[in-house]
Amino acid sequence: MDDRLYVQVTESMVSEDTRRRELAPLQKISDNYEKIVLSLEPGLDSSYEGIKSISLISWLVGGRDQKHLKKKKYLHL
Repeated sequence: MDDRLYVQVTESMVSEDTRRRELAPLQKISDNYEKIVLSLEPGLDSSYEGIKSISLISWLVGGRDQKHLKKKKYLHL
């Protein structure tokens, strides 16, 4: 089975302008594969229209999402 995951990386998701900029490429993708944004400051919400916002540090040190993501093929936007 071909698992696919779209990952966007940014320093912060706190600013509304930054959120719009970082989410825009993922929102343009019309398939149903998982989409996440990794950042040092994930912002107030953990999800934006189905796009997950995850702490980069937690992911790097082995948070619950890291195990799930290791099995995926990565497409960097």
